[in-house]
Amino acid sequence: MLASLLTLLAMACGGDSESGLPTPGPAGETVLRVEMSNGFFSPRSLTVRAGVDYILELRNRGGEDHNLRIAGVDNEYETEDDFVSGNLEPGETGSLKFQIDELGIYGFRSDSQPITMIGTLIVWEPPPIATLVPVTPSPTAAAETPTPSPTAEAESPTPEPTSAGQ
Repeated sequence: MLASLLTLLAMACGGDSESGLPTPGPAGETVLRVEMSNGFFSPRSLTVRAGVDYILELRNRGGEDHNLRIAGVDNEYETEDDFVSGNLEPGETGSLKFQIDELGIYGFRSDSQPITMIGTLIVWEPPPIATLVPVTPSPTAAAETPTPSPTAEAESPTPEPTSAGQ
């Protein structure tokens, strides 16, 4: 399951277009890039860590105004715990800062196209990194090499020449 989440993370995170990874922002925030067009977001899914500050850099490549609204922890739209960007006209850019502390899957959408222009925000906490503890091997007795046991090979007597007709 962890491998699936990591694969999903690698595929889903926004970021610079060359690497597809999030980029560091000011004051320890992580920047994710999202493009908005008529009818869709790119990427459609984002994966973030719980309790981390993020900035979504938004670019409207569509022909009409769009915004981005993340449903809050109640996972309902148009409630007081939503994170909402301002409306962006075609060609405009904007940003949205957010932090979500509770693990879960949240929806996001554009209020101008709330049925078709939707996406998914996955909030997760990676497992703690395992700490390797060095182990000093204890001395052990040298393994004994088995000595081959002697085998009794039966020697066949060599027949003595006989003199015929002596």
